[in-house]
Amino acid sequence: MLPTNFYEKAKQVFFNKGRANQSDIDTRIQAFKQVIDNIKEERLDENIDLKKDIALSDIQNKCLRLATNLYIRKINATKGAQYYEQGIDEADGKIFEHVIPLENHLIPLYMKSIITFDQLIRFPTCRLSKKSDNLLTGKLKDENTDLEHPFQRYRTAGIKTNFYKINGDLIDPATYTLDEHYKYFIND
Repeated sequence: MLPTNFYEKAKQVFFNKGRANQSDIDTRIQAFKQVIDNIKEERLDENIDLKKDIALSDIQNKCLRLATNLYIRKINATKGAQYYEQGIDEADGKIFEHVIPLENHLIPLYMKSIITFDQLIRFPTCRLSKKSDNLLTGKLKDENTDLEHPFQRYRTAGIKTNFYKINGDLIDPATYTLDEHYKYFIND
């Protein structure tokens, strides 16, 4: 089992002070990959007790968020995500959000080896205003029922503002697909 203070130690190692270059970021992402893959193996053990599984799940989720943040830094996403809501710079309160919820959709896909770690940290993320995030209620908060058009979840919630890629290109939430996301962001 990982030590109780693992998360704090990991932050010290992976987020040392100073600007990291691309090689440093890649090294840190690979270190998180190793930790997360090891946790996955432990969690898949049929004999794992519930308490340990819950603790490992919490560490896994935190490490995945940190690895995703490193990937966001690697691609120089100045708004802090791959996509952003119109007016985010002026918004009172900003939320970093996985367009396809991490815990209810992406982690189960990863745990069943349907997606890889590298795919997992590259799934669409978006910077939303707190006001828009508050519209994601009920099932919409934790579920995305249209994986082919993941941004449609925002329209269903009543978010009417525009969304943009990190390069400033407008996307149409009703028609923008996960395949288009992959073609733009995943080229390795």
